[in-house]
Amino acid sequence: MFVESLLQGRSGVIAVLALEDGRLRAVAAAPAYSNQYTSVVYRPGSLMKLVTAAAALESGAVATGAVFECLGECPVGSDTIKCWRRSGHGRIALEEAMVQKCECYFAQAALECGYARLRETAATLGVTGFTGGAANSDLHTVLTANGRDGILVSPGQMLGLAVRIAREDAKAFKPSTVSFLKKTMREHVASQRGTGKRAQSDHVTVAAFTGCQPRGEGRDAWIIGFVPFEKPRYAFVIMIETTLSCGRTAAPLGKLLAEYLCRKEPEKQTP
Repeated sequence: MFVESLLQGRSGVIAVLALEDGRLRAVAAAPAYSNQYTSVVYRPGSLMKLVTAAAALESGAVATGAVFECLGECPVGSDTIKCWRRSGHGRIALEEAMVQKCECYFAQAALECGYARLRETAATLGVTGFTGGAANSDLHTVLTANGRDGILVSPGQMLGLAVRIAREDAKAFKPSTVSFLKKTMREHVASQRGTGKRAQSDHVTVAAFTGCQPRGEGRDAWIIGFVPFEKPRYAFVIMIETTLSCGRTAAPLGKLLAEYLCRKEPEKQTP
């Protein structure tokens, strides 16, 4: 099958869900005997920023136009959080912080929102697996909000997050919140500043979000999304273990998968 071929020479999992009927159309894992879709958990990396943004917006702690400053690092209590862009992003609003996955922006947004609201929103979105109990420090809140620590998720949970956003789930989001998340997922792919830019396609409008988490000498790389953006028919998750990065590994695979899913009429899809 095509989906399985995307995992050739790799370890990880890919799953596709048809939004019309809610059925899984494909689940592929490598090694083939493993069951990473539901039973194996990973750190979500920047995928957690989708949850943090939702929590901040739903609570009213942060508005879409709220601006924070990223100098490449930011103090959190007696500790310091470093952004992936060491030179910093400067003054940046939420949408651009989503596109570029600014660590310092989400550190500040998480502290405005609070750990309890972050966990509450995550539970509403089907994202569980928090570790360490109640947050005992601002650092724990910030690390959790950025997906670096404090939470473990399965690919199935991350697919569920993509599904809720694609369907504009009224039980999970205010209309303004989910509209914003959908828009920024599209921009994360369409913008040359987004790490999802290699998922951009000339044949289908892809909306997606990427995330990475260091593991050994490589990184676990994620991409979740839905296609086509204008009228979503499929949601997907790709998780590749110990590879280069989400931008260089997961995003190109997301493009190939999206093009495959949308190259035929829906009723002829057999991933």
